[in-house]
Amino acid sequence: MYSDSVVSNGPRRLNRRALLESIGLASFGVILAACGAPAPSPTAAPAAKPAEQPAAGAAAPTPTQVPQVIVPTPVPKPGLKSGQVYVEYWHNFGAGLSSDVHMKQIQMFHDSQQKYVVDIQYVPTTTGTQLSEKLIASITAGTPPSAARFDRFIVTSWAARGFLEDVTDQAKRDGVTQDKFIKEGWLEATWQGKVYAVPFDTDLRGLYYNKKHFQEAGLDPSKPPTTIAELEQYADKLTVKDGAKYKRVGFSPWVGQGGFCLYGWMWGGEFYDRDKNLVTLNHPKVVEALEWIVKWAKKFDIEMLDSAAQAYGTNEQEPFTAGLVSMISQGDWHVANLGKYMKPEDQNNWDVVPYPKVPGGPDKVTWGGGWATVLPKGSKEKDGGWALAKYLGVDAAATYAIETTHIPVYLPAYDDLEKNKSKFDPRWTKFWPLKEVCRFRPNIPVGQELWNAQSQASDLARHFKEEPKSLLERLNANVNAELAKYK
Repeated sequence: MYSDSVVSNGPRRLNRRALLESIGLASFGVILAACGAPAPSPTAAPAAKPAEQPAAGAAAPTPTQVPQVIVPTPVPKPGLKSGQVYVEYWHNFGAGLSSDVHMKQIQMFHDSQQKYVVDIQYVPTTTGTQLSEKLIASITAGTPPSAARFDRFIVTSWAARGFLEDVTDQAKRDGVTQDKFIKEGWLEATWQGKVYAVPFDTDLRGLYYNKKHFQEAGLDPSKPPTTIAELEQYADKLTVKDGAKYKRVGFSPWVGQGGFCLYGWMWGGEFYDRDKNLVTLNHPKVVEALEWIVKWAKKFDIEMLDSAAQAYGTNEQEPFTAGLVSMISQGDWHVANLGKYMKPEDQNNWDVVPYPKVPGGPDKVTWGGGWATVLPKGSKEKDGGWALAKYLGVDAAATYAIETTHIPVYLPAYDDLEKNKSKFDPRWTKFWPLKEVCRFRPNIPVGQELWNAQSQASDLARHFKEEPKSLLERLNANVNAELAKYK
């Protein structure tokens, strides 16, 4: 465990600056994991507004990509009846469908029991991050809420520093166990075998492709790329130049949700050795993946690709929606985005498939992120906070999944999805089986440092600042030095 006096003194003794420094967030910029996608919505219901709080999971969006959050209508604090107690709950849903369904989940919780009354408070995350400064301040002051919606990616790092309540005993008592959840999604909610959160939802990713572009390039729209070699060949044919600029890009590995972790896993690499408790950014297959990214940057001219990317935005200006790229790595939520923002005449001109196979790599792989419900350290109503966390992630998981088309982490909820399958865009349902091959970023105390290193490696290498192997060796040593503080 971390032996620094900051932790041994307990979170209530920390000031805000000390807490930020201890979790690597002193600069509090766009270093937290965040997903630049709006929360998706079902085909059978109105699309989620782009202002909704996104699912966690990918690189933080640039300032120009951060949507303005529409603040939801405040929920009046309900009164108490004899014997009832308040559960103060903080969430960060902007106004929209997901927020509405979440309020329905909480009403269902009220209807399911008589002891706890939820005091619902909207507490936004800081722009460009998935974290609230108000939550940090409440923990340092010893006045946190009973429960809070929390980016699952940083549960382990906060648990390792003593900033979350251990709910292992409650989980065991109530049968909230790993076998009922997507394995790595569950691991994200743990630290050293103890449970610190209940997973809420997740997202999965795949390769979207434009069938009309395929036809124009002489490719068969019914035969998307199934191998990495085909992906390269198709991208070459799909790319259209306009003089010294790209009018259309066939594919860019780093655009959309194409994080470096994806390619490391596609090549058969690993970023963490759990048995040895070591970060493995220098894994030979990870090195090969980065070398492939560099090869791509050279072949398609990184300066031209960067220039083309200046036109990319969100909503109607998202590159795949606008027809500026023919193939893109995107999350399952993008099905709803395309239904809302793509031109009506193009709605049937796209499809989604699993990522192509790399020789020596797994047959299929995807990656995900998501949210959870936690009890911040110092929670005054632990029993009620746990009851709410369990209800949201287990009892009402299917309700949220069906009514917002969010992928659940709780496996029994897929039975309910199947019963309602006819309601959904069939292209969204293609993501469901990928839960079997889904990877999540390693749940280690320095997960954020590892994520930052991956992003830095991809950026530096594709801009030819450092050679892949030496770059990854350097970054690997840096992250392992941080990890060693927890051994």
